[in-house]
Amino acid sequence: MVHGPAARDARARRARAYDAADVLLIAEIVSPRSSSERTGRVDKVFEYAQAGIPRYWLIDLEPEPCVVVRELADDGRYHVTGTFTADLPLTATGPFACELDPAALLD
Repeated sequence: MVHGPAARDARARRARAYDAADVLLIAEIVSPRSSSERTGRVDKVFEYAQAGIPRYWLIDLEPEPCVVVRELADDGRYHVTGTFTADLPLTATGPFACELDPAALLD
C-alpha cells in the first residue's frame, strides 16, 4: 500500500516504482519450497526495515494459512505484533481498516 498522493503522482508519470518513504505497508505471500522462500522470510524483512517501511505482513499458506504482522519499532527493526490464522482472523485499523480470514486465501 502506497500513500495516496505518491500513488497518484506515480500514475500520472506512468511510473512502475515508488520511493520507500511513500510505502505504508508491504504484504507478501511466501512461495514455499522455492528459491525465493528465504528471501521472503529473511532478506526482505531486513531490507524493508532498513528502508523505513512501517508495516510488513508475511502471508504463509503452508502448513496452514496465516498472516504474520510486523511493525517497525524505534530500534529500526520489525517486531511481530500478531499472528493470525483461521481461528483468529486479522482485523487491521491502520494504515486502512480491513478484515482478513487467512483460511479464505485458499479459496
